[in-house]
Amino acid sequence: MTKNSPNKGVFVSILDLFSKRQKRLRGECPDAYQYTDIQKQLRVQAVFIIKDAFGIDSRAPSFSSETFKQLHNSLAKEYGFSLCKESAKDDFDAIYKYFLSTDNHEHVLDIIKLSFRYIERMVGNEAYQCYFQGTEYTPDNGISELNARFKEYGVGFQYKSGKLIRANSEYIYAEPVKPVLLLLREGREVQRSQSGTSKRRMSIIGMAGIKVFGR
Repeated sequence: MTKNSPNKGVFVSILDLFSKRQKRLRGECPDAYQYTDIQKQLRVQAVFIIKDAFGIDSRAPSFSSETFKQLHNSLAKEYGFSLCKESAKDDFDAIYKYFLSTDNHEHVLDIIKLSFRYIERMVGNEAYQCYFQGTEYTPDNGISELNARFKEYGVGFQYKSGKLIRANSEYIYAEPVKPVLLLLREGREVQRSQSGTSKRRMSIIGMAGIKVFGR
């Protein structure tokens, strides 16, 4: 499902895949927010959003390459080590190789926050729009998808105005369908149980009738 973006690209919404619907039906979606397990799938999806938001810059050197160089140098300075720089082909590769492989969830959140701050402040800038090619998202599109992905994986953060804000609610209310489906399933199980009990009772009553009336 797609919809036209305010920019020239196309914003692709999150697909409600068959496998996702089956997980909801089985009650396998997260009920409560957690804050330390930033799943590999979520990290991969975040990298796709970031790449789509920046697009391909036609300048040389490009805005995006200069941005990732600045982002890498800032992170390396604060952390006190280079992020996979030796095995990476460029600064983008170095940042997001580390992002996908590290066990430090706080560093993962650092990179998400800074990446989307750059998207919010640079990609939306008119000067950037003069040179971009292939940008799929507006900054708002990218941020909206990131926040939806956080909810999808039960990660209790939302990006807003340059910050990652911890979700206040302990439980996820964005999926009201799930408890309804569980209640319906429980209701069907109760009905089956009651139906089975009724049949056993009728059988007992029938046997009793045979004995009493000699049938």
